[in-house]
Amino acid sequence: ARLTPECIKVDTSNTFTGNGEDYSGTTSTTLTGRTCMNWNQIVLEGELYLESTPGEYALGNHNMCRNPGGEKAVPFCFAEGDKTKSATVSFCFAYPGCDKCTGAPDRLRSCNPSDCKYVDEGSASRTEYYWKYCHATCCAAAGCT
Repeated sequence: ARLTPECIKVDTSNTFTGNGEDYSGTTSTTLTGRTCMNWNQIVLEGELYLESTPGEYALGNHNMCRNPGGEKAVPFCFAEGDKTKSATVSFCFAYPGCDKCTGAPDRLRSCNPSDCKYVDEGSASRTEYYWKYCHATCCAAAGCT
């Protein structure tokens, strides 16, 4: 039985706004260089809840990065773990879209641009903290100035 649509519309510009909920590009590797798993495989393994309308999220028989429902900070995929077979959420982009940059100043005395990069779900809350309190630094690191 087919769980998700076989055909989806893709955008070859590989750009997105905000958290990438609308992203429909072709990137299929994580920031750490791992290949993304096929979304159908993820649904079959129970890692992702099966939506009644998966086409709405551009999920299907492919392994391209997505952000279904806009639940994460940037588009992501599931990639097999380095030392285990369990699938893990891995981000495909280090920064959100530049429209997230509102001109807000840094609120901390010391902000390090390397703290602004999204890498994986384990570090996402820490990265969100820096985006909130080191906004100007993070926007500059993302090339949004």
